[in-house]
Amino acid sequence: MWELALVGFIKVADQRYLKNVRTSSLACGILNVVGNKGGVQMRFTLYDNTFNFLNCHLEAFLNNKKARCNMYSKINREIQDENNGLEADVESDFNYLVGDLNFRMQMKFSEFVSKYTFTDAYK
Repeated sequence: MWELALVGFIKVADQRYLKNVRTSSLACGILNVVGNKGGVQMRFTLYDNTFNFLNCHLEAFLNNKKARCNMYSKINREIQDENNGLEADVESDFNYLVGDLNFRMQMKFSEFVSKYTFTDAYK
């Protein structure tokens, strides 16, 4: 992958509880070869819980919402656990999707803030 990275750090005291670290990547750019779009994944078990981190760079531009959703589905489907072929998000206890997802708000931020009331817990 060209421009995608996923780096994990762990405290020395927790290292002995870290198991089954696996990484994978999938290019979805031009001809599904170029690495400017796609995903990188890191999975591991820590304290008997399985964590799945997926960093994606999806299709850009306002009108490409369907293409973004399709690209995410492809990445999630094709980056699989090599042991059993299931999608990693199904088998993991905790899933994190991060990156440049390129989804757009359909309103100005000021409109969003005035439209939704936030409780004191979020202030």
